[in-house]
Amino acid sequence: MKVKANKRLMIARAEHGYTIKELSSVSGVPTATISRAENGQPLSVKSAGKLCRALDEVFTDLFEVETNNIIEEEKHEQGIKEPRA
Repeated sequence: MKVKANKRLMIARAEHGYTIKELSSVSGVPTATISRAENGQPLSVKSAGKLCRALDEVFTDLFEVETNNIIEEEKHEQGIKEPRA
């Protein structure tokens, strides 16, 4: 299962005064993963949990569970069409 960060992740990091590198060091989540998450890419629940603990935040305040409906909505918004079978 993957989750997607909302804009609050970047805000929480800034409120703690962490750079991405510092948050990586505190949380154990690679810098590339944090950067991708802040830019809207999905990440694992395990990594999301580590970030929540490091930032002392509630999971649902920072992340949304990615479902097929969310993926389909994003495809629609971006004008991506599925190939016909």
